[in-house]
Amino acid sequence: MTNVDDIYKNNRQLIDCETIKDCKQYIDIMLDCMFSVVINTNPRYSELDIQGDAKIMLQMFYLKCMNVRCLIDGCGFEQKQENQVYTLSPIVDYASIFSLVRSLYEAFCAFELIFVLPDTKEKRLIMYESFQIQGYQERQSYYHSSCYVKQKENEAILINVAKQNIRNTDLYKNLSTNTKNAIEQNHTFWRYFDTNNEIHKFKKETDYILFGIKTEVFEDMYSYFSLYSHPSYISIIQFKDAFNDNIEQQNQFVSTAVRNIIVLMSFIIADFCELFPTCNDLIKSMDKAKRNLVFFFDNDFRDKKINILPLE
Repeated sequence: MTNVDDIYKNNRQLIDCETIKDCKQYIDIMLDCMFSVVINTNPRYSELDIQGDAKIMLQMFYLKCMNVRCLIDGCGFEQKQENQVYTLSPIVDYASIFSLVRSLYEAFCAFELIFVLPDTKEKRLIMYESFQIQGYQERQSYYHSSCYVKQKENEAILINVAKQNIRNTDLYKNLSTNTKNAIEQNHTFWRYFDTNNEIHKFKKETDYILFGIKTEVFEDMYSYFSLYSHPSYISIIQFKDAFNDNIEQQNQFVSTAVRNIIVLMSFIIADFCELFPTCNDLIKSMDKAKRNLVFFFDNDFRDKKINILPLE
């Protein structure tokens, strides 16, 4: 029996998130670990570069996970009208949780594409600069008021600097004409380099396997959570189900969402520690039982490890 099998055998109910209590307990363990990593790698205010932004993305990821933890407790309301008191018992808003799971998955994919997957510094630089360009260009279209003129001009300069940084790399200079044109015509980070240095569009539904993740782990997951988080008739059915007496079905919704979040947290903590090896001392100091749970899914749900180029 492998170590992963032993861990699962001894913690089966917790790992499967069988109850709401299990969901809360497991995500609390993950949040505790991620918070330790966050406060021990807090970026300096002057660190406005690729290292600092990678750390900030982890903080953003952590905050989303904290919000999910709060949503699991549900929310209620009480209103007094003359001599009558109306009470809404705490309920869980599945649509909000599922929207956050979808957002967390997208954030994880972005983190992997920009910082983890590139196997050379120049590939990472091109992805990072493209990330900045796409963000600034999208925001430029919202600067309608005259009070944003200066900011718009400053960001236009930053866009041009980022484009030039890409063109100055040896990698860019040696790319095929088609690949250069693809980069120049659409500065997006939602793509990746293959082994021949050609770029391909990243497909959120299936290309997570590029991160060493087994195919069945997130199969149909992105579409599933998109379906339940969008204002579709399915979301109405789900809302009605929140008020029925089928507690088992309600728990299954929460369990499915939280387990996927914990899987994503396991991946991102493991990869972040590879990017910043100084985190490893912190991880080694953790209680072994908790450490096994934090990295359980990273060990069990990946069929290959990516050779991650450290950022520090």
